[in-house]
Amino acid sequence: MKLSTLSGVVRKKHSIQVFTHETVGGEMVIGTGGAALYRCGIIPPVSGKGQIKALLSLTEKQLDKINIIEEQYSANEDIHGYDLSDGQPASEQDTSETAIQLSYLGKSYTSLRTKDGEILFFEDVYLAPLREEMQSQYFTLKTRLYDDGFKRFYYIVAKDGFTTLALIMPCTILSQEFMEELNNMSAECDNQFRLEQARIYACKEKREE
Repeated sequence: MKLSTLSGVVRKKHSIQVFTHETVGGEMVIGTGGAALYRCGIIPPVSGKGQIKALLSLTEKQLDKINIIEEQYSANEDIHGYDLSDGQPASEQDTSETAIQLSYLGKSYTSLRTKDGEILFFEDVYLAPLREEMQSQYFTLKTRLYDDGFKRFYYIVAKDGFTTLALIMPCTILSQEFMEELNNMSAECDNQFRLEQARIYACKEKREE
């Protein structure tokens, strides 16, 4: 994972959460936007604005615009209830990308279909730090289940084989306005398809005359 690309996402989302392992030599996890967590490997622990600025090559001006939260964690299996562990936990499921991806109100989204038939959307920007890892033939996007007894929902984990690279939270873009736009676009596409088919038929008739 490229820290320079992660830095770009942090600047865009104006937030960073730095999770350092409570044991010396533990792995560092960086979150941003309240919607993604990235396992950054075992690197020297980072603490305070100055070290965060150096790690992500930020300027003072950029740093001033970023909300910083620093915490410790004890295990990848439980970072605020989310499981970033390697392997295949019982709740993990395969996903498949839908044939149609979205660009809506200036943002691009990936949509995934779960084995249960749910459709999950997330912002493409959160995949940017993983572009190199995505070239691996073993790169996959899976779902895991968050369930604390009160809330129960799927979140997405990016993996290279059995290694968990990152967590990405689904976002909510479905609304009455969105569905109206989608239905209008569907009707317009249907009209355009019929128009193009009519043109093809007319050309075919002329050639046969």
